[in-house]
Amino acid sequence: MEIKILSRAEALTLRFTHPEIIETINIISINDKSDKNAFSNAENILSLTFSDIEEDYFDFSEYNQNQLILFERKHTNKIIEFAEKMDKNKPLIVHCFAGISRSAAVALFIQAIYGTKEDFIQLFQTYDIDPNRFVFRRLCDNYFVDQNKKSEVIKMFDDIKSACCRNKKDTFIQTI
Repeated sequence: MEIKILSRAEALTLRFTHPEIIETINIISINDKSDKNAFSNAENILSLTFSDIEEDYFDFSEYNQNQLILFERKHTNKIIEFAEKMDKNKPLIVHCFAGISRSAAVALFIQAIYGTKEDFIQLFQTYDIDPNRFVFRRLCDNYFVDQNKKSEVIKMFDDIKSACCRNKKDTFIQTI
């Protein structure tokens, strides 16, 4: 399955410059609370709104909770249902504001389900991403019944994310 990770700006550019393409692809549009949906609802489009936060590291008492939307089970259910129903012969575009964290986690989760380990690694290496671990893990928690499979997928995610982050850090240090 071909999966692309885009920023909101890239997704909107695609929408306005190539409107004919929209019907030939699947889209998961992840928005912030203050954003209008980038795409109108259609059978091949899922629009969601949640904030880019990692629950494990976030202290809600310090911030205005009305401005944030935590990634919850209702979001995972919608993503899983959309992934199961979408036409797997069509490319999938997943976008969020920056195309780095939330969209990457969702894209990698779908790749973990429908692709190979090599596809998963390739997706990780193709984009300059830092996937939201909380989003990825919550999707796995709600999808995998087999605890061994869930643990295997989460370990693969963590191992590859660590290796990619380490490689990016090493590359950055070499350029200084």
